Amino acid sequence: MTSPTTPQNDTTTQDWASKATQRVESLTDLLRSKSVRPAFTIARYLSFGLVGAAIGLTILILFVILIVRLLTVYLFAEHVWITYLVLGGISTLGGMVAWSRMVKPKS
Repeated sequence: MTSPTTPQNDTTTQDWASKATQRVESLTDLLRSKSVRPAFTIARYLSFGLVGAAIGLTILILFVILIVRLLTVYLFAEHVWITYLVLGGISTLGGMVAWSRMVKPKS
């Protein structure tokens, strides 16, 4: 019989503690892989997408400014109204083509 002051099996309590720690770590890794990593991935794609959209919009605006300046200065000899007329006509034709190719919903 064992006395009440001596620990019964010290290796069992250490084994239980290491198993509990391992279980908590595996649960934490599982939760991280199922929730935190996808959230970080989504946030990363969203931030890169917003930065890319801002850069793309900036490039588009600068390209339109470049086209207007080139047409006005070099092609139409400082007559801005002709540049606006030409670009407006091109935009109108593009809109008409897109409108004609539109799929009409069946009612």
